[in-house]
Amino acid sequence: MTFAAEPATRPGRWRLYAPFLVLLAVAGAWSAAWYWAAGKAGETIDVWLKREADRGRVYACGQRKISGYPFRIEVYCADPSARIAVEGGEANARAPRFVAVAQVWAPKHVIGELTGP
Repeated sequence: MTFAAEPATRPGRWRLYAPFLVLLAVAGAWSAAWYWAAGKAGETIDVWLKREADRGRVYACGQRKISGYPFRIEVYCADPSARIAVEGGEANARAPRFVAVAQVWAPKHVIGELTGP
């Protein structure tokens, strides 16, 4: 009686590709989370600007850009201006640029930089 040799089974290639697929999934999830957080930052700024305007403090930004991917959220404002109502009139201020930066892991710690004229 002879036994036929069973064909050797090759290990699946999924073990080879799994780390890359996991890394790709993590990068995709991080990117989605960052873009969501950047959008939320923009919405929060808009709400704050409206609340301040209702109180007589109008802040404007010539051009606002949110960037900083992947590890921080950076809000860049070109030509920022402020118009604040005070007794007897209003106070006005302008600057060439304003930048605010927050790290993703510490979003409540914001560092701002205002460039003077």
